[in-house]
Amino acid sequence: VYMTTAYPGVVKGWHYHKKQIDNMVVVKGMMKVVLYDSRKGSPTYKEVNEFFMGVHNPILLQIPTYVYHGFKCITEYEAICINIPSEPYDYKELTRFLISKSDRDWDEYVEEKSSIEDINIETIKRFKEIAVKRLPFIKEDKDNLKFLEKLNLLEDGKIKRAGILLFGKNPKKFYTSAYIKIGKFLTNTDILSTDDVEGNLFEQVEKAIELLRVKYIISEIKFEGIYRKEVLEYPEEALREAIINAIIHRNYVGAHTQLKIYPDKLILWNEGILPKEIKIRDLKKNHPSRPRNELLADVFFKAGLIEAWGRGTIKITDECKNTGLPEPEFREEFGGFSVYFYKDIYTEENLRKIGLNERQIRAVMYVKEKGEITNKEYQEIANTTKKTASRDLGNLVGKEVFNQVGTTGKGTYY
Repeated sequence: VYMTTAYPGVVKGWHYHKKQIDNMVVVKGMMKVVLYDSRKGSPTYKEVNEFFMGVHNPILLQIPTYVYHGFKCITEYEAICINIPSEPYDYKELTRFLISKSDRDWDEYVEEKSSIEDINIETIKRFKEIAVKRLPFIKEDKDNLKFLEKLNLLEDGKIKRAGILLFGKNPKKFYTSAYIKIGKFLTNTDILSTDDVEGNLFEQVEKAIELLRVKYIISEIKFEGIYRKEVLEYPEEALREAIINAIIHRNYVGAHTQLKIYPDKLILWNEGILPKEIKIRDLKKNHPSRPRNELLADVFFKAGLIEAWGRGTIKITDECKNTGLPEPEFREEFGGFSVYFYKDIYTEENLRKIGLNERQIRAVMYVKEKGEITNKEYQEIANTTKKTASRDLGNLVGKEVFNQVGTTGKGTYY
């Protein structure tokens, strides 16, 4: 993509009408940007035909004056064209491109069609209750518009997109992909059940967790003294953190957030790749926080639901490790970002099902805790001979439960 003043003859024709930069024209095979002041009227049918002379099936896309499109006038009436000699942009790609050139995030734009009637008062009340530690003054604020203004969710008295997503009655009315789809799969093609989680972002987090708890994920009953406790097969705090990360960092000009549950794993995907400054390998160590939607992140932080230090993925990893699950996997795929949660397949019940004896099961539990085991350590924890230990360990390697590192001698471990 490069900036140019291509097609000068055509551009001059538009100069004649003294129309400034504020309109976008998309043509098959290339994109031409011609900006003009829409308050002085749209181009006539004749003007469009002259501009697109020789072009089949032209598409005209207008950008209103209030949109921060990121393009600048060179002079008062000089237009800027962008040529892309490749496949045509669709609307969503075009919007992403414009946002990337703007000086503000997508969630900072005003939602022109919204009003205070679109705001959920109950969500505001709930927010005040949970945010009181970080915002002690907020509980006394009775004016909802002033409340939104203090959270930087208003501009010239109009509600920003972040305000609709965070506190709206029905954000999907404005942004059709602003929801989470949950599905339970037997295989990649066999779907057992699905649900759409709608509402504002605070509601989506709670509804998604509740649906996972009661419908999609098995809970184990444990007792702590006289108290009964249900424990999900995936740690709830890790799931909550991942869902919050997904809805804060996702690209809302794209597909909905997707949560897929399989027999052996759970996958959470959101539209939008990582910032170029952060790599997948950085996510399991300290890294800077770079939210795609700064306002969404800021309000969730003020609610006490996230930290501001880029520790979300570290927390997800730690929660899984602390409950004995494999570490989650982070991927960039399909134009977005995924978190893969894996079940602990190495439970005593599953190990007995594949024919392991009690010595071998004890060894697997040891490796889950320590990370590795030697033949000598196996002998000690199983109270057995070197010959039996070698046979048991060889059997575990054959069943692909253990990997052997080294061939023989003291340097060999599993």
